[in-house]
Amino acid sequence: MIILSIETSCDETSIAIIEGAGDIENPKIKVLGHALYSQVETHAKYGGVYPNLAKREHSKNFTPLLISALTRINLLITKSTSIKMDAIASILMQEGIESVKNLLEREPEAAEALTDFLSTHEKPDVDAIAVTVGPGLEPALWVGIQCAEALARTWNLPLYGINHMEGHIFSVLANNNTAVKPLYLRFPVLALLVSGGHTQLIKSDAIGKYTLLGETRDDAAGEAFDKIARILRLPYPGGPQISKLAIMAREKNVPKVFSFPRPMINTSDFDFSFSGLKTHVLYTIQKHGELTENERADAAREAENAICDVLVVKTRRAIEAYPKIKTLIVAGGVASNLELRNRMNKLGKELNIKILFPSQELSTDNAIMIGVVAYIRALLGDRGRNPKTYLKASGRLSL
Repeated sequence: MIILSIETSCDETSIAIIEGAGDIENPKIKVLGHALYSQVETHAKYGGVYPNLAKREHSKNFTPLLISALTRINLLITKSTSIKMDAIASILMQEGIESVKNLLEREPEAAEALTDFLSTHEKPDVDAIAVTVGPGLEPALWVGIQCAEALARTWNLPLYGINHMEGHIFSVLANNNTAVKPLYLRFPVLALLVSGGHTQLIKSDAIGKYTLLGETRDDAAGEAFDKIARILRLPYPGGPQISKLAIMAREKNVPKVFSFPRPMINTSDFDFSFSGLKTHVLYTIQKHGELTENERADAAREAENAICDVLVVKTRRAIEAYPKIKTLIVAGGVASNLELRNRMNKLGKELNIKILFPSQELSTDNAIMIGVVAYIRALLGDRGRNPKTYLKASGRLSL
């Protein structure tokens, strides 16, 4: 099964084509093509993502990325070189093209580009369309959804609306851009999902069955990294910058100056809170005054240690509370943090539990993981939505 998938939940516009094979016990995922445009530089001067600006960038970049993804795997076929369509296919194509203008009436740039693409190119050899419907920034989500609906209607393909967080869970099934070795997830699974917008511990007894054990009550871990980075006068996005300084502090054995709290680390629940950490860092740095290079590195190291300490302790507590857990998945943008990976690997060895991370590329938002979930859904019997039905963007969508 070949799936064209779309991700526009935040500030990455991503389009992928994956091929799924195998059964539900042993799914095999092959990434055929992937095109991604990051808006990091666009939002860097603001120190964070502006939803309407993200929406505009998605609208501008969607069709060029679609063409790029299809071109890479020789699925871009112009009408002038293809076999003439039959009457029914021609009618469906025209109806789909007309629907683009209605679906994207508020995004004229996207409508014009996509209409031109659909008018001049044949339907590629794909079996379904998948798109992120939430959680995320609703203005950004709508662009991907409306473009996905336009493609599904024009090409008369089933449409899958995918939960972004479920995508992060199954991102571990596609850890390369080529053929991927079979990977069987042993259930029950515990997933720690850590990103700029979410910090959650989720238990899964089977594919599609999820229980939220705990989540952040305020700032997510990635959000805390970004806010602390701004306090330390580091560029956006802050997580990689803090990690870089923290690594330097450890390698050079920089003297310890700062001590930051570990919020909620001793509570008996599985919830998180990082807003207080950010506030403590702010007041501490304001009181301390101008930082030397070593002091900034120490502050970054201590902030990273504080966040990782909480994440590891809470994850350990969840595994000990549910001793039947067989697999731990750590996914989301913060999962690319090397210190967190090292600590989680150590935890996995201590508790004799299988631990899986997505590749560095698939830790951040991407369309590959969205296609993977659509294929898993298909294996479970979900045939997708009729292309003429509508999907809804849900910024606070939960599992």
